[in-house]
Amino acid sequence: MDAAAGAMWIRRSFAHDSLYTTLVQSYMDTLLQNGFNFECFIEGGRSRTGKLLPPKFGILSFLLDSVLTGRVEDAIVCPVSTQYDKVIETEYVNSYEPLTSRSY
Repeated sequence: MDAAAGAMWIRRSFAHDSLYTTLVQSYMDTLLQNGFNFECFIEGGRSRTGKLLPPKFGILSFLLDSVLTGRVEDAIVCPVSTQYDKVIETEYVNSYEPLTSRSY
């Protein structure tokens, strides 16, 4: 990711770190208040068996919190979905052997 292009790195999980949560929320507020676009990906990914996992809504809840509390006047949310007929990783996933308690 390139910071010059506006990309930012955030931790995967920071639910129990109130300082980091406040920092990310404040940064998002600043971006949105100044009219910058904010793009996020809420997909959940796939399990080892190829099953779709549920989406992660954490960063989207930050956006919603910014608008509902009045820190940001308005935001436009534009959901986009990209679908593929064939998942390229299928052959790799199908070759995976399930982990058993003896595999550890």
